[in-house]
Amino acid sequence: MSRFEYFKPDPNWTPTLAAKTLRSIAPAGTIPWERFSEDELQSLLTFHYKWLGYDVRNLHKDDRSREHGTDLLCSKKTLNKTIAIAVKVNPGKDDLYQLKEFSESPYEERHYVYTGRLARSFLDQSEKTVGVDFIDEKGLERLFQNSGTYYLLRIENSRFFESFGELMWNLLQLTFYVERMGRKAEPFPKLTLPLLERLWSLKDRAVTVSRGAEVLMDSFDYERLTKAKLDPTALLSIVEAGLDTLYSEGMTRLLRLLDEKTLDLVGLDYLHSGTASPWLVVSVYQFYLQPGRVDTFLKKEFKNSEGGIEVWKGNDDFYSMLYRELRTIYHATADIETLVDDMFTLAKPFMPTSDTALEELQGFVVSDPDADEDK
Repeated sequence: MSRFEYFKPDPNWTPTLAAKTLRSIAPAGTIPWERFSEDELQSLLTFHYKWLGYDVRNLHKDDRSREHGTDLLCSKKTLNKTIAIAVKVNPGKDDLYQLKEFSESPYEERHYVYTGRLARSFLDQSEKTVGVDFIDEKGLERLFQNSGTYYLLRIENSRFFESFGELMWNLLQLTFYVERMGRKAEPFPKLTLPLLERLWSLKDRAVTVSRGAEVLMDSFDYERLTKAKLDPTALLSIVEAGLDTLYSEGMTRLLRLLDEKTLDLVGLDYLHSGTASPWLVVSVYQFYLQPGRVDTFLKKEFKNSEGGIEVWKGNDDFYSMLYRELRTIYHATADIETLVDDMFTLAKPFMPTSDTALEELQGFVVSDPDADEDK
């Protein structure tokens, strides 16, 4: 798969901006409904109903002349049922006409899905509107629990997955950046105490994250889950607690090491390795149910399934999906550890090979970048 297929480079991206972003990530650990656009909410609903075996038409995108307040039409022949859906973020006075049109549409089941705040004028009108079910953020979560959409949203918007997704996105931006800037594969910098300390600290943090991810994956093995028959919601809470620990004990410390100088070394490593760079392998891991990436996910999922998605089968599908997500994160974090090793390989020619060179690094101690914060 071409790395251009589902990814759009940002021409304004720079290592300085990325370092600032990565070192200040503070994910909430909940589904960030307020950050999803209307198009993304429509995509999530499309995926949800397709997972439940419905045919879905997006009138908002495909047939606006016949939209009449309806964004999605979800039909299932076996149930002889059609659900009309309107989607709005922060509905207000300007949306009252759409609501009127929607309430008069010729469908027996009408869902008005909204996130954010309701303007007083809209709230007053909604209370007078009959024949329309209004679904807010909590209602969306209850709706999505009928398919895998809810569980994927919870997992991929956990604090660990959100921060890891941001890291992967920036690593991929970096590969485009060094190419755009026409940078050459100059020799690795001379090994100094600060540089060696930086590499060892990266290795230490990468090992912490990858080992933690491995424990999580092994703890929730698919065969073990299917035998235990645990309740999905309770199991999800346990997994999220593990991911939260992995985030606070590993990922936050790794991100704090990724300053501009470290990203510069990463870019240099990519230039030396080219398209075979392990950093490029890592950047393939993208999480698409996070705000700003949903439409990309939908295109990818539909292409991989040749236009269709298997119908959600309940708990067994949940166990499989959960294990797949944890396995993916393990392989991604293990690859990060491998990539740091690759940087050590580049630095190898500059390692001490004589007593004189060794004396220059004598007394070397790896410092903890979090030591000041822990005091």
